[in-house]
Amino acid sequence: MKIPKVFSGKTEDWPKFKQNVKLYIQANKTRLTTNDDKVLFVIALLEGGLADQWAENYMEEVEAKDNQSLGTYDKLMKSLEETFGDTNKEARAQQKLWQYRQNGAKVEAFFMEFDQLQRSAGYDEEDDQILLQLLNDNVDKDLITNIYNSGDVPETYLDFRTRIINMDRLRRRLKDLQRHRCQGQPRATFKYHSGMGRPTQYQTPQAGPSRPMPQ
Repeated sequence: MKIPKVFSGKTEDWPKFKQNVKLYIQANKTRLTTNDDKVLFVIALLEGGLADQWAENYMEEVEAKDNQSLGTYDKLMKSLEETFGDTNKEARAQQKLWQYRQNGAKVEAFFMEFDQLQRSAGYDEEDDQILLQLLNDNVDKDLITNIYNSGDVPETYLDFRTRIINMDRLRRRLKDLQRHRCQGQPRATFKYHSGMGRPTQYQTPQAGPSRPMPQ
């Protein structure tokens, strides 16, 4: 795995840099074993712009300590997050989540984006009622209507989510059946033989080689 690109302090670059650093350290955990190893690795990647000055200030603080401890990797990343992270990320994610609509997309694709926005917005299992309201507002109206018309409306977010997924799959299956009918798909025909009970499936005989008529 390649070493992550250096970080210059731009807020828009921080999420990608943070992710790459975590992945690299995880992939090289037999080499980067101590907090000092990890801290020095990250500090070395802070280059240019505000990040360069931040790294210089950090090392000056380390040298001013009696024990000159580099601190822990987790505290370093938290400090970088507070300095270079997007402080309005959660508020923007919440706004986007309330405006996000299914608009006929497959429900699996809808929930992939929904789940990501949910995490960024800071909503979790304790926000059950908020998440339920979001599904009622954001999922296609016909799916929500069918769930309420069933007379058995789930009361929790996870149960409601499962019902939406199942209903959407049934909806797509029905659309496929209707499309096949409109396209004139062949249907089985039946021939009834008197005195033989139920009808038997009739298949048109295949044309074969002609035979001469008997003399």
